Amino acid sequence: MNKETGRLTDPNLRKAVAMAVDRDVIIDAVLGGKGVGAESAEKFFPPVFATNGKSELAYDPDAARKLVEGAGEAKVTLRYTVGRYSKDKEVGEAVAGMLESVGFDVKRVEMDGAEFFAKKSTPGSTGSGSPPVRPSPRHPDVLVHAFLGSAPTTKYCAGDFYDTAGAAGLAASAPAELTRLYTEIENRVLNEDVCFVPLYLSNGISWTRSGVNLETGYDTLVNYRTLSWKN
Repeated sequence: MNKETGRLTDPNLRKAVAMAVDRDVIIDAVLGGKGVGAESAEKFFPPVFATNGKSELAYDPDAARKLVEGAGEAKVTLRYTVGRYSKDKEVGEAVAGMLESVGFDVKRVEMDGAEFFAKKSTPGSTGSGSPPVRPSPRHPDVLVHAFLGSAPTTKYCAGDFYDTAGAAGLAASAPAELTRLYTEIENRVLNEDVCFVPLYLSNGISWTRSGVNLETGYDTLVNYRTLSWKN
């Protein structure tokens, strides 16, 4: 969500978005259920980095409705892909319906993948985007510099905190220090600035022939760089 320009500069409306979304309904009704199509997500960073932060804004439509009523006008644009990910259109429609049920006036914009990612990278882009897959980077700084602070061209979740904490994270080498720094970033982006609302992690299936080591990524991507023969 863009906290720098547009209607979602109001932090109460960003919190209302977070509390309006029922992850369990999306997983159970759209994606086939937990353990089958997806698992609920509460974090900004992939679990592999062992950060301790998580979204504390649980599903609470009544509280979300009060925040929307207090804000007056609550027009938002929800952009989501169609045909890029499994059930992406259905997920986008479900999220839009949840926002409308608490009082948001939602403009739904369906996009193909190329159009969506081009728009998401446009400086000053407003509204909400709903890409249901996150990458599997080798270092958490990839996500910090891609989405937070002054580095991204979009600058929809800016703030000196992210630049300072991100630089400290790059300089850190001890695992405990990395965990502490990126946990602070995770809690800040999810609970204070509320720039992102985690939805779910898609479950993927990978297979290979006997005798081959294959590492699957955080999402459904296969990491072919680690492909090797078993001893």
